[in-house]
Amino acid sequence: MLSVFLVGANAQIKYGASLAAIPVVLLLPVWVVVLRRSWRLKVILSVTLFAIVWGFVLGQLNKPDHITNSHQALAMALLIASGIAASGVLLWACDLIGLHLVCQLYAVGLLASQLGGSGWQSNPWKHALALPLTIAALALAQRLRKTWLTVAMLALVAALSAVSNYRSFVGFCLLTVILIAWQSISRSPRKQTNRLAPVVLIGAIAFALYQLVSTLLVGGYLGSQVQARTLSQTQTSGSILLGGRPEWTSTIDLMAHRPSGYGLGVVPNAIDTNIGDHALINININPDYGYEQYMFIGQFRLHSIVADLWTSCGWAGLLLAAVILIVLLQTLSVALAERRATALQILITSIALWDLAFSPIFTNLRDITLALALGLQATWSTRASTRPSRWSPAVVASR
Repeated sequence: MLSVFLVGANAQIKYGASLAAIPVVLLLPVWVVVLRRSWRLKVILSVTLFAIVWGFVLGQLNKPDHITNSHQALAMALLIASGIAASGVLLWACDLIGLHLVCQLYAVGLLASQLGGSGWQSNPWKHALALPLTIAALALAQRLRKTWLTVAMLALVAALSAVSNYRSFVGFCLLTVILIAWQSISRSPRKQTNRLAPVVLIGAIAFALYQLVSTLLVGGYLGSQVQARTLSQTQTSGSILLGGRPEWTSTIDLMAHRPSGYGLGVVPNAIDTNIGDHALINININPDYGYEQYMFIGQFRLHSIVADLWTSCGWAGLLLAAVILIVLLQTLSVALAERRATALQILITSIALWDLAFSPIFTNLRDITLALALGLQATWSTRASTRPSRWSPAVVASR
């Protein structure tokens, strides 16, 4: 139970390692048995190890024109390794204490890590309360098997997020409600159901929700403060996404400049900083407004897990991100096709997919950890439900 709490808390301790590294290392002999049951996790961990090794090699290759910080290299390597491997710890814990209790303990750890932080002072719902409370609430509703309770909780969370300037979380909640409703009203899947078709459905719903929420934001239906911020971002950069995550413009130019990436612990030089600054200026954003300080002073921080993996591990980091993306989409798509996806799996997977593109690895990798655990655990549940009992009539008759 403590191991799940530590994975959820995930606070930094020493040498860049987080609390999640404690159960990953100390419980390795016991949680590693889950690899026998999940080939997907084997692939993810293998690619993770390869990406970290290549990240160190890449850092050495870039030494002629860049400074390498060995402490930061070790810190990032530990962060990536423990963050991905912790999904195995959560899977092992699901076998011992059950999925619902794992989610509750994870939520408590996540909430504990947010208390007293800087975000607590500015917007406690957005930066501290929304995600852990929603995880706990949905886990409870899932245990009670009450669809109406799940929908009611998501509607309440969406309303609170709308008035608290948490725009993306509104979209996650709406997407989850729509997919849960689709599962409830659609007919039972046939044997020949296309398990990849729900990916197209998810993409179409996400695009429609983006258009709807954008219209509501610009129209002021979600509050005047949110409207003013949205209009400012749109007028400055041309779109809500670019205005909210302008770091991607710098990332694209940096990828064009050095497609191979940089390596673990590599410190941005003046050329990298100038490339990133000019990309921001091209969309009418002043890099002096905190962007240059955040993105390029001391280390790369590109506000995207994909981008952070690329800077640290090059093309091997992009491969790791692609493998994670495929596993998340495939496990969710299969669950939706078979009409057994839970609200918790849909919500957390949606958040994880968003984090891959738009959230920093330093604070949001643990969302990937939980999403992978939920998706992989769902594949276990399917096999367990289709495996005949040793005392079933068919098995007994065959003896």
